[in-house]
Parts: sequence; structure tokens; C-alpha cells
Amino acid sequence: MANKLTEMSKIRQAIKLYCKGESKMFISNQLELSRNTVKKYISLYQLYGLSFEDMRSKSDAELDVLFSGGSWLSIGYRYDTAKNKAPALSFLLLHLFY
Repeated sequence: MANKLTEMSKIRQAIKLYCKGESKMFISNQLELSRNTVKKYISLYQLYGLSFEDMRSKSDAELDVLFSGGSWLSIGYRYDTAKNKAPALSFLLLHLFY
């Protein structure tokens, strides 16, 4: 189902299984999540460069900020990259994403 909220406990479990070497297909079947959802959270986990210990130490609220649809780190990175490559677009990007 599209746009269904994923519980932080399932995200933690997915990352834990991934760190143990399980495949994305196995994780999606085990946790009853779509493979695209599993790929999304694993990609974000890798993008942020977190260790599993970092994940365990964060509260659900902190993880929600990191892994929610409006991931500010990802948007900020894209904005900074685009601003450096095309300064004329920075104004437009700033108003679209912030």
C-alpha cells in the first residue's frame, strides 16, 4: 500500500537484519514490508553513514526525523550540490524544498 507509515521498530529490525547480512528480499518477507520500502531505509541508513549502535542509541523521534519523507540532510545535500553547479537555480530550489 502506498504512503503507509512504517513503524520505527520495523525500521530498526530491517537495519539490524541488513547488518547481519540478510538480503533485502529476506528482510521484506520477514517484516512484511515491500522490497522498495526496505531498499529506501537501507539506502538512507547508508547515506547517513550510521552504525547500528548509532541507530540503537537514537530515540524513535530522532529516527523519524532521519527516515521520514522530508529527510533534511538529503534535501540540504541536493540543494548544496545544485547550488554549486548552477547558481541561477539555487533560488528556485530553495523555495521548492525549504
